[in-house]
Amino acid sequence: MTNKYAVFDLEIIKDVTGVTDWWSVAPLGVSCVAVALSDSDNAVVWSGYPELGNVGLQCAVYGLENLAIEGYTLVGFNSLGFDLRLLASESKMSHLCKALARNHVDMFFHLFCQLGYAPGLDTLCAGMGTPRKVKGIDGAKAPELWAKGERQAVIDYCVQDVRSTLALLLAAEERGGVQWTSKSGKTVNCDFDHWLTVAQALSLPDPDTSWMKEPWRREKFMGWMTD
Repeated sequence: MTNKYAVFDLEIIKDVTGVTDWWSVAPLGVSCVAVALSDSDNAVVWSGYPELGNVGLQCAVYGLENLAIEGYTLVGFNSLGFDLRLLASESKMSHLCKALARNHVDMFFHLFCQLGYAPGLDTLCAGMGTPRKVKGIDGAKAPELWAKGERQAVIDYCVQDVRSTLALLLAAEERGGVQWTSKSGKTVNCDFDHWLTVAQALSLPDPDTSWMKEPWRREKFMGWMTD
C-alpha cells in the first residue's frame, strides 16, 4: 500500500529582520500552521490573529497527532530543529511534540545525517524540477506581512511551502534520491531507498566532515529533545 504523507510547516509572528539566531529572541509566536496531505488536494490550516494562541497551538499539535494515528507519516523540512521545537515550547506540549519528532520524517535532517550538510528546500526543488517556493516571500518576511494585515498572503505562502515539500518528497521517492546544483555549478546526487524518520536517520553512521571548517553536529537540531 502506498504511504500516506502529511507535510507540515508553520510561520512565525516575531520580526526577525537581521537576527541570525532566531531562538535568541524567543518566544517567536506562530501565525499559522499548514498541512498538505498526499491523498487530498485540500490543505489543512490552523491560524489565528494576532497570533495562534495556546489553545490554537494545542489544536494544531493534536491535529498532527491525529494524522499520525490515522496512518499518515508526518513530514517536514528542518522540522526537527525548528517547527516541532517551536511547537513544543509555545504549546506547552513538549512530551507529545518530542514523540512526534522521533517518529516523523525531517527531509533536511535525513540529508544532514547522510551527508553532513543539506541544501535548502528551494535548491532541492529547482534541482528536482518540482514546484518551488513563492517568490518574494520567506520565513523572515512573513511576520512583516502578517503585521500589515496581509494574512492570506502568509497563509498562501505557508501552504505553497508544504505543497512544494510534498512534491519534492514524492519525486525523490520515485527517483530514489535527490539531486541539485551546488553553488559551484556542479550537479550533486544523494541516493537512498526511502526517506528516513528522525529515529532511523540517527542510526546512520556519521559522514566524513573533515573537509568542513565548522561542521554542524546532530545536537544542533535535536538538543531540545533532551531538555
